[in-house]
Amino acid sequence: MNDTLPRVVRRPTPKSIPAQAELLEPTSCESDVVFTGLLRARQEEDAWIVQARHGEQDAFVQLHNRYYARIYRFISCRVKRVQDVEDLTQQVFLRSWGAIGRYEPGSSPFSAWLFTIARHLIASEYRRKPTYELGDGPVDRRPGSDPENVAVAHWQQERLACAIAQLLPLQQKVIILRFSRNLRARQIAAVIGRSEVNVRVIQHRALRQLRNILKDEAAEEVGAF
Repeated sequence: MNDTLPRVVRRPTPKSIPAQAELLEPTSCESDVVFTGLLRARQEEDAWIVQARHGEQDAFVQLHNRYYARIYRFISCRVKRVQDVEDLTQQVFLRSWGAIGRYEPGSSPFSAWLFTIARHLIASEYRRKPTYELGDGPVDRRPGSDPENVAVAHWQQERLACAIAQLLPLQQKVIILRFSRNLRARQIAAVIGRSEVNVRVIQHRALRQLRNILKDEAAEEVGAF
């Protein structure tokens, strides 16, 4: 496997990337339709993975386009400088292209594999460059705030933000509208143009995925010591 990305893969900015992940989002308020859409997208992705494992560059381009924006957002919530974010995002796909033959379909979701590569690259950069900067986040800086509590709160906020960044775009929107802006399902449905039932389905799946992401990251952190 080559250690360079397929020639047709570019380094687009997130705004220039079509929301390929929208293919995985529910398009109906009925759960069975949601499941059918997810299954179809997963089957399509599995086919791309098999082809990429056999060296087919066009298939890897499809995977790259589907996940580039999500990986970029994930890294950008942990790393401050735009150039560093772009470089690390590119490295994630360089690493995954070079190691695609070792990825075992069915062992874990392909997206989880990519995010694991991203976390390892970020950690490696922190070790290599001690001054590597985290992304900014809201921190309680009121007079009298306990520095230790502020640091813990900042870490928790960043951890949650990075977990949310791994969700699909529509899942992110629903979670933010529900828990940051405190909108009810009916109000969220009006904002995103979906039914109230569909909003509840999206929220349920997103919260379940968030729990799994945070659980997996906690296990990795424990294993690192």
